[in-house]
Amino acid sequence: MLMSPLIISAQNNEVENAQGDSIQRIEVKISADKLTALKNSNTNLDNRLKVAIKTISDLQMKIRRDSTAIKKSNAHISSLRADSLSTHAALRTMQEQYLKSEKALINMASNFIYIPYEAYSIDSVAIRSYESVTDKSLREEYLIRYTLLKNYKHDIIAFVAFLKEQQLELGRNPFRNDANDVVSLLHQQPFYISYQRYEDWSSTFLGGKIQFVENQLKSFKKSTKLNFGDIIDILEKCLKTE
Repeated sequence: MLMSPLIISAQNNEVENAQGDSIQRIEVKISADKLTALKNSNTNLDNRLKVAIKTISDLQMKIRRDSTAIKKSNAHISSLRADSLSTHAALRTMQEQYLKSEKALINMASNFIYIPYEAYSIDSVAIRSYESVTDKSLREEYLIRYTLLKNYKHDIIAFVAFLKEQQLELGRNPFRNDANDVVSLLHQQPFYISYQRYEDWSSTFLGGKIQFVENQLKSFKKSTKLNFGDIIDILEKCLKTE
């Protein structure tokens, strides 16, 4: 059956219109899906942004707290350091004063080798004072003074014995020209060697007597008569204070 061209044209138009509607509906449907996806993506991004902002805010808060804590800690450390320096300075001052007092104690004890021997003063005051010093360096520095104090009595006894023996020896040979052998013997005596180690030995009580005898022996000449009786008497009186 043959159709009129007009009918065919109308049908074609209907087909085209139907196809056009279908295409438009598909395009609208695709646009809606994309929009939904975009909305969902925006929502996710917004949530993540909020989380990130909150995290940053929390970190900033923590940093401020930590900064405050650090400042307080630094202030506390500075205070402790200042206290430590102050305490150290005070301690150093105390140590210096203590050393001065111990040195004064040694000097006081040392004074007793410049005066005649007296048993109680040497044993109960001088020696005990020196032995009460706790600073090792001071004890070592002034050890010779302690040695002279400790051996004071023994050195007097030894010196008196030497004088008595050598006075007899010198009296046995009235024709000798000098006493150099006696001087040499004197120099070998432990008490003489001990006093020689002390720079101010000749100013001490016993050291002065030793030097006096040494000079007498060095100046000895033929027909010279030496008498150590006075020195022996003085020293023996010292020993009687025991």
